[in-house]
Amino acid sequence: MEVYSNMSTKSRPTGHLQVRPDKSGGGRSYWAFWYDQDGERGGRRLDPAHVRDSGRRSARGAIIWRAGNGPRPTPEHLTPKDAEEQLDAILRELETVVELPEPDEQQATLADALYGSIAERERDKGLKRSTLAGYNAMTERMYRDLGADTPLRDFADGRLRAYFADFKSYKVRGEKSAKKARAEGKEVRRIEVERWTAQPPGSQAVEVATKAEAVQLADEMPGTWKHRRRGAYRVVPLNAQRPKCVTLAKAKALESEGFIIARRKTKVWMLVQPAAAQTRNEYRDVLSAAFDYAVRKRWLDVNPLAEVKRASKREERERILRREDFYDTDVPASSRTRLVCWRKRSGSAAPTRVYACPARPLA
Repeated sequence: MEVYSNMSTKSRPTGHLQVRPDKSGGGRSYWAFWYDQDGERGGRRLDPAHVRDSGRRSARGAIIWRAGNGPRPTPEHLTPKDAEEQLDAILRELETVVELPEPDEQQATLADALYGSIAERERDKGLKRSTLAGYNAMTERMYRDLGADTPLRDFADGRLRAYFADFKSYKVRGEKSAKKARAEGKEVRRIEVERWTAQPPGSQAVEVATKAEAVQLADEMPGTWKHRRRGAYRVVPLNAQRPKCVTLAKAKALESEGFIIARRKTKVWMLVQPAAAQTRNEYRDVLSAAFDYAVRKRWLDVNPLAEVKRASKREERERILRREDFYDTDVPASSRTRLVCWRKRSGSAAPTRVYACPARPLA
């Protein structure tokens, strides 16, 4: 995953090697596989492998190869050390350095704080791609609710207390499921979601009106053309890459490098419900970490979320049991059912369990 921060930070693509038998069956070859700065997987065949089985296995059970016996059959044959050097060269080519301008305390926005905080955490802890994808979805929600370009100092007015006091969860639903939920009386909204895409320079397709224009333009690019519909021919440059979904902060950084940035808006059906305590706490913690990052950068004096406590259901689960909790006081004593109550004495936070015993008159 490419890392952007307010300091010059290098992304770290990762990769590994595999030794695979050739399709011809005449030998083995080294293959390199990697994840680039955008989290996209790539791979290619390197050269024939001059290796032999060392007899050892990795933690996952893969063969650990060592250099083959004798000299290499050809200069193209690779030993494990040669293959590692080629993989390192590939990863160095994939590394990029991206610099974002340092905003001052008056210009710093919510997007600056959230992105800087997540980038710092990714750099220090090495977050998984799935975790980063979850952060991106959460930031998109907060941008929509609070405004990505909202100055950080505007949050000192206490608006976050009301925001988290009635925090809702939004779950995407299909049109059929959404209409069914609405018929059942549930709250369903049609919400406009904003997405950003980035495409490398020279990858944008061009549409022309005639076949002759498409053929001529494809020869000049060079590229390929295709008839899309009546009066429209699409010409795509060779080796063009499709647009990829990126975050708002990443889109701004790539735009400075000449990438083609597009904003796309789509409307989706969402089921709106009161958020669980865990969901509310996750959003609160991510936003609080962003404000802590802003305090360290001197964009803020204090964290405006310091007074917004994390939600807890423990107080609702624990209470003093009273007489009416065990039996109905209006029922005669001879008809009452005895209830036995005991609590687990382990260190876990298990709730009190109540069990009903067979009915018998109480003394």
